[in-house]
Amino acid sequence: EKFESWCLNKNVLQAYDYDLSEEFILDRDENVESSYEKLQQLIGLDLVKKQIDTILAADIVEKERKKRKGKSYKSSSMHMIFGGNPGTAKTTVAKIFGGIAKEKGILKSGSFVECGGMDLDGMACAYKIRKAFQAAQGGVLFIDEAYSIKSDTAATVLIQEMENQRDNVIVILAGYNERMQEFLEINEGMKSRVPHWIEFPDYSADELTDILKLMMSDRGFDATDDAIKEAHY
Repeated sequence: EKFESWCLNKNVLQAYDYDLSEEFILDRDENVESSYEKLQQLIGLDLVKKQIDTILAADIVEKERKKRKGKSYKSSSMHMIFGGNPGTAKTTVAKIFGGIAKEKGILKSGSFVECGGMDLDGMACAYKIRKAFQAAQGGVLFIDEAYSIKSDTAATVLIQEMENQRDNVIVILAGYNERMQEFLEINEGMKSRVPHWIEFPDYSADELTDILKLMMSDRGFDATDDAIKEAHY
């Protein structure tokens, strides 16, 4: 894969006005399911899918604005909050979004780094936060229970890195809706750097039953209709 792009760089593209610092986004195998397709196939989450479509559309508009206004134009960040109860697929969607962002050319690597808010607080918090951003270069940094970040130093460093790395890392802060709202109200700087809030609703009984059937099928299990009805109940 690298050899093909190197040949283009060396023999073809140097003859044209081309920014060699830009990395190639190689076409994926058509037989491999895309991350966007994986998102659409998740059970339920219709509002979440629509909101992600809106965010992707907004990025296209931002790229066009930057193209027309030049490098001086400062596009908005794509940091976001995933709010909802445990078990509502926040982590799963965050991982898939990293893949989508790579496919759409928003991020370079599509890597996914997960940590808890408590992991980034306390002693040596500045070092731990910067190390997390370094590991997530070109991808997504997912911080679960972000409201566990209590110290002013940790919050300040996190805000700084979110601003400095806005073009290289997308930060997704996750947790209960109410506590995430309180977290933003405590720190105004954080609120201004997170333009997107995606709310994850609880699954309905029908959706949970469909998820159960899917999990059973993946593991080669089967169940009687009575057992499925009991599980639904």
